[in-house]
Amino acid sequence: MTAPTSHRLGPISYMRQTALNAPADRRPAGNPPGRRLLDSLWFAASAPHLTIALSVLLAFTFALAALLPQLPAGADPIAADRWLSTTAARYGQLGPFLASSGLLNILDGPWITILLGFTAFHLVLRVAGQIRHLLRARAASPLAPQGLPFELRQLASEPASLAPAIAALAQTHARHSVSSNLPSDGRPVARPRIDAFMERRSWAAVGPLLTYVGPLLIVGGLLWNTVAGWRALDVSLTPGRLSQPAQAGGLALTLVAAPDPLTGQPGVLTLARGSASRNAWIDAGRPAQWGSVWIAQRFSGPALTVTARADGEPAQLQALEEGAGAGETLRLRFGENQNEQGFAIPGENLAFRVVSYDRLPERGIDRPVFLLEGFAGEDATPRLNELVEDAGEVEWQGVTLSLRRDRYVVVDLASVPGLPLLLAGGLALLAGAVVVAWGGLTRTWVNAAAEGDGTLLAARSASPAAGQREVASRVRALADGTSARLPLWKLLTGSRTWALLAFGAALVTAGALVAPALGSAAPALLLAHLALAGLGLGVWLPAFVASVRWAAGEAAPASETAAHPAPLMQGRAGDPGRGIALAAFPLLATAAALGSIWSLLAFALPVRAVAAEMWLLTALCLAAAYFHATSSWRPLRIPAWLPALLALLTLAAAVAVALTARSLWTA
Repeated sequence: MTAPTSHRLGPISYMRQTALNAPADRRPAGNPPGRRLLDSLWFAASAPHLTIALSVLLAFTFALAALLPQLPAGADPIAADRWLSTTAARYGQLGPFLASSGLLNILDGPWITILLGFTAFHLVLRVAGQIRHLLRARAASPLAPQGLPFELRQLASEPASLAPAIAALAQTHARHSVSSNLPSDGRPVARPRIDAFMERRSWAAVGPLLTYVGPLLIVGGLLWNTVAGWRALDVSLTPGRLSQPAQAGGLALTLVAAPDPLTGQPGVLTLARGSASRNAWIDAGRPAQWGSVWIAQRFSGPALTVTARADGEPAQLQALEEGAGAGETLRLRFGENQNEQGFAIPGENLAFRVVSYDRLPERGIDRPVFLLEGFAGEDATPRLNELVEDAGEVEWQGVTLSLRRDRYVVVDLASVPGLPLLLAGGLALLAGAVVVAWGGLTRTWVNAAAEGDGTLLAARSASPAAGQREVASRVRALADGTSARLPLWKLLTGSRTWALLAFGAALVTAGALVAPALGSAAPALLLAHLALAGLGLGVWLPAFVASVRWAAGEAAPASETAAHPAPLMQGRAGDPGRGIALAAFPLLATAAALGSIWSLLAFALPVRAVAAEMWLLTALCLAAAYFHATSSWRPLRIPAWLPALLALLTLAAAVAVALTARSLWTA
């Protein structure tokens, strides 16, 4: 008998049905043609190849959103047209194409809706397949699926001599089964054999299901937000004035009291829709919420309300800015990094300059104060110089000015009806990632059958990573009597990787320092997001190195040998980069969840089209494609260079996250 290798499989159908204990490759011939067609469509629509393709398409979409400026969600039509025209002009001749093709609004167009819809359909099939697989796996002795790491070895001993060792190995597992047809009463058996199934950490079987349920819920939440959600930007609120954003569908907001930075008191909003109303607190990092509507404070600053009377009659006031109209009451708002405003009384030929100070210690004032300067006619020298703290009246040039200090608030509003699905999906994905990466469900099938004068020993293993090492350990324990247990760190990562792991984590964590002035200016939630993202993304450097070395032939299949007890056939060892990346994936999932929560609290939106968030989503999608490309559970027939390429692209996205971390502060 010629020893088959992984290059020359030999009588593969025979080994599948006997030694490897795998199900038949073909369906029964009695199935009707229509059933076969439906089965083929089901398998094609739920294939892991399609998972990889959809993940890459989503990653490509998010990368485009990171590279190209995106139209702010919630902008009114006039502002949107102005933004598109200005942005397209920056790209010269390419600008009209970018604007007309939707690439400047790729996250709010038909392309992303179609892609998310097809992804949701695919994930439904994947979830159904995982449920079916989970139910079948609960059988007493489930069959081994095809494509798992395996090893086949010819031994000189008989199957009966291996029975005690196989039974002892199985009994070390909480869940196991052993069956045999070995002769017990002296009667001959056509082909004696013993079959064993064993499972370690059975509770982790739910992990793969959760890793599909989570993304399905997330995609469903994003689709729900796209169809039924809305957003309104830069809504300015002044105490006592009613505001009704056009996008808000009848929701009215009234600022009862603005946040006070001196006392630390939050602001109070009255929210009303129809006959229903409620009061809510609002402050920086403390959004107001009513149903699916979130209101986040973007900025709160000082304001000055001015009225004037001349000769006993109300005077018309006009702000000194383009397009400002005249009125009897003027509200001057001092924006972020803006401390100076101007207004005029055209009928009296008077102009005024107002400067806002947090305090004036040189004049003995340790609280906010306004400086009012007055100019008459064409004279550029101020003839009036008054300080106004809270309220006051100033008489000058026959005009009486009434001034009152106030504060205003600029808020962003968003209706996020899919938020419960997003939260549930994020928790499910995180739980699934933890269970798969750190739970380490391992199933092993061992079969020993008489072959000629000896025994054909076969083992297969299903594990998150390093399945071939697990198989080799089992076979070595049964054939040579050596230990069958491997250290957990070897099962997860293999040798020579922990140093690279630490280096990679330190690399991207240090890259987060590119964002200036993190320190006390950044909330703790955002700092935790950046730290965990650095750890979760940093491992892609050693993962890429491991995948490249594997693709270059370091993990080449075992060569043919005629010496026994060398393996007759051995599966190809899995990509060692998988274990490295998988071990840190829960950290990356946690970082994404924290970033989404921080974005919701700061901007009333769980996902924003800013560069850092888009690059993080790109890395997550590429990581999903990489894990499917390196999976040993099914025969994907994927070229060895594809995982290395996906690892390289994920590493590039990780570097981009670090370089664009500053964008997290932008609206």
